[in-house]
Amino acid sequence: WFITGASTGLSAELARHALAKGCKVVVTAGRIQPLQDIAAQVPDLVALHRMNVTDPQQVAAVVRASQERFSGIDVMVNTAGYDTMGAVEETPEPELRALMKTDVFGAFTITQAALPMMRKRRKGEVVMIW
Repeated sequence: WFITGASTGLSAELARHALAKGCKVVVTAGRIQPLQDIAAQVPDLVALHRMNVTDPQQVAAVVRASQERFSGIDVMVNTAGYDTMGAVEETPEPELRALMKTDVFGAFTITQAALPMMRKRRKGEVVMIW
């Protein structure tokens, strides 16, 4: 498993569930402190990485590290992102562009980095949760 945005909520629970089933899990987030408890549960099965989904080089490096550590990604779950509240006409354009950079282009960047190895192995699932 390769789970982005895993510091809280559904993605953290998915990581815990996969670990309880004995799966190998790569957990990533912009803030890794909340992930320390997950990593401590079963260190042999967990790879913990601080990762910004808007940084293609960082994403590629973490995907490569996952390949090296666990021989590939079977399930990639992208939950990295955030939202904004308010009327559309009152949303500042820079705020919307930052959100799109993370939520849309970040998902694209992760998928683009992981799919070649999945195709090569002829194996893998991609799950996007927004």
